[in-house]
Amino acid sequence: MVKALALGGVVAVLAAPVAVSAPAQAVEAGAPAGVSIELAAVNGSGCPSSTGDATLSADGESFTTIAPPFFAWAGEQAPATYFRRNCQLSVSIVAPAGWTYAVTQVHSSGDSLLTAGTSGVSQVSIYFQGQSPTLRLTNTFTGPRIGPWQTIDEVELADLAYAPCDAQRNLNINTELRASSDGSGALAFLNRDPVTSYRLSWRRSA
Repeated sequence: MVKALALGGVVAVLAAPVAVSAPAQAVEAGAPAGVSIELAAVNGSGCPSSTGDATLSADGESFTTIAPPFFAWAGEQAPATYFRRNCQLSVSIVAPAGWTYAVTQVHSSGDSLLTAGTSGVSQVSIYFQGQSPTLRLTNTFTGPRIGPWQTIDEVELADLAYAPCDAQRNLNINTELRASSDGSGALAFLNRDPVTSYRLSWRRSA
């Protein structure tokens, strides 16, 4: 089960089934020494410049990503293709042999301008390179609403998807915004801040 805590907005969260599990007989522990992180790729309709960064915390138990800010826009004079925008990040997290990790929390923020009859959606989808199970964290905001939004999505320990131990696979994170307007063309605008924070859970084989 995925839990969502919203600060300043109405939130709905959906999580797709995640089949990737921790190694057999794994035990939880703090982050190991020698972990490294690199932002391998950035692309999408919301961030075509392919610029960004990823930074690991000093204790190795969280990281932040920086990508170009982007927005979704519907109604009024919005171009037809702007109702949905996305930015996909491919993050390489390298840990010592015998260690694996999972994302336990995602902290996102941005701004909204949603008139009556409109809505906006912020979604974060997380999966490992070459694997189909995907964790989707979906937050919906309903107009009228003007001002900043902030969400903290938490994943129950039993539902964590850990990185495979048999190969190095990048963590793919797709951030997406969608704006929806009624037939009157009312304005719907939602943007996403450039910085997103993630908490990690670490495990090692017994």
